[in-house]
Formats: sequence, C-alpha cells, structure tokens
Amino acid sequence: MNLMENKKLVSVIIPCYNSVLFLRQALESVLWQTYTEWECILVDDGSTDDSADIFKEYMKMDTRYVYHYQENGGLATARNAGIDLAKGDYIQFLDADDVLLQRRLEKCVAVFQTNPDFKVLYSEYMLFSKTMGFYKVLPSKIAIQDQLYALLFEFNKSFVIPIHSFFFRAEVVKKNKFDESLLSFAEDNEFRIRLALNGFHFDHMYEVLLIYRLNENQIISNEEDKIYENMLRNLTYFENNPKTQNYKKQFIEQRVYLTQRTAIAFFMKKQFRKGFKIFYPVLSKSSFRDILKVITWASLMIFISKNTFQDLRSWFFRTANLKTGGWKTLEHWDAPQSVKNLMNVS
Repeated sequence: MNLMENKKLVSVIIPCYNSVLFLRQALESVLWQTYTEWECILVDDGSTDDSADIFKEYMKMDTRYVYHYQENGGLATARNAGIDLAKGDYIQFLDADDVLLQRRLEKCVAVFQTNPDFKVLYSEYMLFSKTMGFYKVLPSKIAIQDQLYALLFEFNKSFVIPIHSFFFRAEVVKKNKFDESLLSFAEDNEFRIRLALNGFHFDHMYEVLLIYRLNENQIISNEEDKIYENMLRNLTYFENNPKTQNYKKQFIEQRVYLTQRTAIAFFMKKQFRKGFKIFYPVLSKSSFRDILKVITWASLMIFISKNTFQDLRSWFFRTANLKTGGWKTLEHWDAPQSVKNLMNVS
C-alpha cells in the first residue's frame, strides 16, 4: 500500500508556552518526517518570549505550519484549541521540547491503514535528560489485559505512557477533549482513563518513535502536590462510575497511595505541617513500609532541598547503576546519531 497515494493528513498539535529553548528541535522533528502529509499546529498559550518568532520563521519556509495565539489558559486549553483547528484524519500531540523520530508518522499511519479497526495506538519512547542521557525507567506497554484497571491503578507504578506516545484517529480526540480544569499530567491521566472507560482499546507498537525530554526541574515539579490532588479528584469521579464498581478495594488502596504522595509533595516544598495533616487520615490504612517511607521523606527534606535530592539521585543511579524499586527496569538507549545531532548531544 502506497501511503502517499492515500493522502491521509496527520495533525501534529504543539501547545507552547515560553518554549524558546527547544522549540526549534521539536519543529525540526516534524519537518524531517518521512511521511509528508501533515500539518503542524502551534498553539501559543500566551508566550512572552520569542517562541512566536521562531514558529513564524518555519511558517515562511513551509505552509504546513499553522500558528494560533490565545491568552494563557494552560496545557489542556491549548491542546483543545489545537484539536478544534485540526483538519487531519489522525492526531499526534507533541510538546514543544520533545522530539519525534523520523519515521514516527509513517509507521503509525501504516499500522492504522493495515488495521482499520484500531482507534488508539501508542509506541515505545525514551526519556532524555542531561544527567541521565537517553533512558527509560518503567515499561511503556500495558501488560495487564484489563486496560481500564491498569490506567486507574497501575499507571506510574508498573508502566508509564506519555501522551505524546499516543497516535489517534481524529474522531476519537474530537469527541473526547481534555478537562481544562486539571493541571498538567492530571489532565493526561483523566483523558486516558476516560478513553478506556468509553471502550477504546490502546494498541501497542514495540518501536521507539519518540523522545520525551525531561528537564531536571520537571522531575520533581513545584506543582506536584496540586497534580496529586487533581488525581485524587479524578479518582473520586471515576469511582462513582457504574463501570468501575468492581474495583471498590482498589479505589480505597489507590486513594491511600495518592494521599501519601500528596503528603510527600508537600514535604518536598518544606510544608511539613500541611504534609502530616494530609497524611494523618490515611495513617491507619497505611502499611508499616509506607509509613516508614513517608517519615523518611519528611526527615530527608528537613536537611536538603528537593533539587539537591534530585542531583544526588541522578548521580547515584548513574554511578551505581542499581535496578531496585521504581528503577528496577532502568534501561539506557543508544540513540541514532541523527537524534543526537538534532538534540545537540554527544
């Protein structure tokens, strides 16, 4: 089947807020696609830097780039604006600091054309940071047959899939937009669960087709407490859905887990009183191991900052190369030279 003869358009949607540092690399990763039937929609979410000027340079070079400005409203509103503008048969989300591998669109379109019943596809990806290089901590494949269960209770524990790893038929996304009241990550979490709840199956590709750039200050976000609070809100919403009534025990356990993570997030901001206040109601439902973990985090944050902790953790795993806990599947990846060149890394 000749893909080019089918003229199936892919809409690449890039939400952008003050992304001047890496925006060119993201745009170049769209430009170098072997599949040429695409439009690239940049939604400028009220940037105050030179992001718009960079994008407009690309618009002059290639009419497939489309620019849209809006007042700052957050990641979900920017993605939804891009969805409204999208003319494609397929939709690919891409953040302004991430990179698509050259055959990403070609391979995804080919899978959909070979499998007309597929609605949602996701591929392997690799993280990138200056300190760790190209790597992955957790698997991206959903190994549990019940994908709704996995997304509700195992996401970020036994697997992780960033939203950019997904490739959608456009009608799926246009009928299921992002919740604009949620913060970054929490809105992705809610979006994936809602798709699974609505009966969509996520089909997996075993090839690395995306680089997710992890800035050092993103690893432990200043908004992590709000993210977990929003995830708790998501949990309450889905807990009351008739389709999830078989998961009563799991919802209780997940609520305890997310509450513990929220408390730890406040410890990392050195708001110890608030962290313990949040943790206290779930103390009796927490295991001894979990209680010890929470107390250890609180004790650690008394003496060091979260940035210092991140530096120490990165150094430790680079030098010791231990594979324990959440790092048990730590996998390094030798990126193609073309990717290294694009991202200006050796």
